[in-house]
Amino acid sequence: MISGHFTKAYFNSTSGRNELLRLSAGGVQKNLKGSSVKSLKFPLPTLPEQQKIATFLTAVDGRLAGLRRQLELLGAYKRGVMQRVFSGESVGEWERVTIDEVYGFFSTNSLSRAQLNYEAGDRKNIHYGDIHTKFSHHLNASRTEIPFINNEVIAKGAAYKQTVRVGDVLLADASEDVSDIGKATEVVDAGTVPLYAGLHTIHGRPKPNKIALGYSSLLLQSPQFRKQVSKIAQGAKVLGISPTSIKRIKLPLPSLPEQRRIATFLRALDDRIALVERQLAGVEAFKRGLLQGMFV
Repeated sequence: MISGHFTKAYFNSTSGRNELLRLSAGGVQKNLKGSSVKSLKFPLPTLPEQQKIATFLTAVDGRLAGLRRQLELLGAYKRGVMQRVFSGESVGEWERVTIDEVYGFFSTNSLSRAQLNYEAGDRKNIHYGDIHTKFSHHLNASRTEIPFINNEVIAKGAAYKQTVRVGDVLLADASEDVSDIGKATEVVDAGTVPLYAGLHTIHGRPKPNKIALGYSSLLLQSPQFRKQVSKIAQGAKVLGISPTSIKRIKLPLPSLPEQRRIATFLRALDDRIALVERQLAGVEAFKRGLLQGMFV
């Protein structure tokens, strides 16, 4: 006899999937015939051992489902908090300000990926593609892989503009997807190597006594900011925004003490979400390794 749960575990393993792929016929569109599956051979322990394995894997799957549910609930809770906070209805003194009133902007360079490397250099450069795909809402340059500028580019005396500092914000000014246009990161650690804002980025710096550290990342991912960015984005296949266009965006802004309280609370929530994401990734890796080791 054979346990159905054990069979499922085998076919979800790397070995099981490879065997099914080997038996499949066709080109791009693979077909698997019942007669081929019947000839498939795989390791089969005793039924009690199968049941033990199936019980353990069921428990692992339950843990995965629980973590995914936690992430779903935490994400929904954060979205709700963000919506309430940035509606301007929170307790405290709020004012409506334009982006231009709280941020100053600098020119950025246009160095391409071909002019950057990940091995060595005296200066680092932020490419907009990394804002889209790699950076979180808080950028810690000491812990994040950021490319160096090639030495020959530096030797030619290219203009590098203003260095990036703690508290600065960097926005991607181009994207094919309206949900990604204007995606931003706030620098919480600029690292030890001079850092510059590069191709298709907008480099902003909070004006004195306007924005608490940690609040910019919240402000620039708020539903109100995202909605207004989507309205000003221009282009057909590739959408674009500029510092001039975002300067006119208006948003509710609380006092500095209130900003700090909000930033602290939401940063703790982000940390909780990140912890659950790491736990989920760990359990998924554990299950993959378990299945791989079981059916070698």
